[in-house]
Amino acid sequence: AADAERLEQDCVRLAREAEEARGALEDTEAAGRRALGEVMSLAHTRISQLSQSLADRAHEAEALRAEAAASTAKAEHLTLALQHSRAHAQPAEEAGAHDERRGGT
Repeated sequence: AADAERLEQDCVRLAREAEEARGALEDTEAAGRRALGEVMSLAHTRISQLSQSLADRAHEAEALRAEAAASTAKAEHLTLALQHSRAHAQPAEEAGAHDERRGGT
């Protein structure tokens, strides 16, 4: 009878320990889910920030490319204008030199 009572007490104790362990496991799982949720939220926030930063940089790069293209086009235009101006100035200079050789001014 004492053995049966001791076995019954052991069973009750083991059942209580099992219930405590189950409760601790549930608490740990809940804490793990909360931590995972926080990590996922932080990761999502950081990814969003990085994506926005990348988009901003891409817009800046596109604006710089457009500015560089406009500057290049302007430089090409000015180069052509300068060449054109020199081409028209050269015959006038040659005519002036020719006049000077003939005694003109």
